[in-house]
Amino acid sequence: MINEMISMSENFYVDISAANELKGYRFGVFMGVVSTPDVYVCGTNDKLFSHFFYVINGTITFDKGTAKTLYPICRMFVQTLYTLYYKFKLATLPKITNFYSVERNTVWQISDKDNILIIITDGMCEISFDTETFTAKIGDVVFIPANNSYCRRSINNTMCKMTYIHFALDCYTEQIERKKLYADIIGQKQVIDEEMISKTEFVTYHSDIYIQNHTGGLDINKLNEMVSEITLFSAKREITCFLQSSSALCDILIYLTNNTLASVANNVKLDNVVPIPYNLKKSVAYIRRHYTEPITLDDIAGYCNVSKQQLTRYFKKSFNDTPINYVIKYKITKAKELLFNHPQLTIMEIAYELGFSDQHYFSRIFKKITGETPMQYKHRVHNYHQK
Repeated sequence: MINEMISMSENFYVDISAANELKGYRFGVFMGVVSTPDVYVCGTNDKLFSHFFYVINGTITFDKGTAKTLYPICRMFVQTLYTLYYKFKLATLPKITNFYSVERNTVWQISDKDNILIIITDGMCEISFDTETFTAKIGDVVFIPANNSYCRRSINNTMCKMTYIHFALDCYTEQIERKKLYADIIGQKQVIDEEMISKTEFVTYHSDIYIQNHTGGLDINKLNEMVSEITLFSAKREITCFLQSSSALCDILIYLTNNTLASVANNVKLDNVVPIPYNLKKSVAYIRRHYTEPITLDDIAGYCNVSKQQLTRYFKKSFNDTPINYVIKYKITKAKELLFNHPQLTIMEIAYELGFSDQHYFSRIFKKITGETPMQYKHRVHNYHQK
């Protein structure tokens, strides 16, 4: 054993130095995974050879729980915890199947057929599942996927207050690697940006939820506020109770998703993504919200707080067009939708609905862009199948 690196488990190693003179003695180690610091040291007077020692919250404890002073004689190398990520879709509302708060300092090991969120509202405890063990403290949220066994233990026999939310989904919960999460973020962000600057309506609706197995550093007051909404709605027992409780749970899941995405956003490489200026996206959003009104270049530039020249350069570079031409073409796109979906509307009504004060000007612009008058387009799209 002298001068050798001895493997105690997959994640746990002890390096024994000859200076300790431990030859001929036996010692034991409580096996587990701990977090920072990466190096632990112990002194020669701690008599490792005659007692067990273990680690809780970064503190090496010997014998019957007496914490000893640490000196650089022997080193314990500890592997950093690996964060797990889970993904599922919220195509339908989640159903809360159980909801309660407990205060415990006991050991609890079980699995559940539904997903579980454990919110630590006071104190701390140790939770193990899926080969990972970590300390959960106030403001932390632990996610246990359905049908996964987990174990909750007290730390130093202290009490821990927790809120449990059990919920069922109509979809599969997928465990994904961090690399896959990066790819998802890049792909979805690029699609959203491309649709934002296109002349079509948003067509992609993302309902993916991303949750870490252990999320720390959250705002406990915000969590308590969201949890209280579920408590309130559950107590009402009204017809809309399910919808309101599910909506409150969705708020929590979205909060956790935003935290997960923020935790990895700084490491996402966007080499293959063409950056879109923020003011360009802001101007397009303004046009989409106000297309039923007359829109001038001054209106857009003022909203984006940029000069008209700079705004024009943005549009020229991205669309090879001017901001006003973009506005007109977008209005014509909406006019085509109205002509197709609402044939009972007159050309005058559609023109006024889109912010044109002159029906004849609207018809001239429509023909210039589409190659046919509004009436010709309307007749064609509503008689296509007959032909």
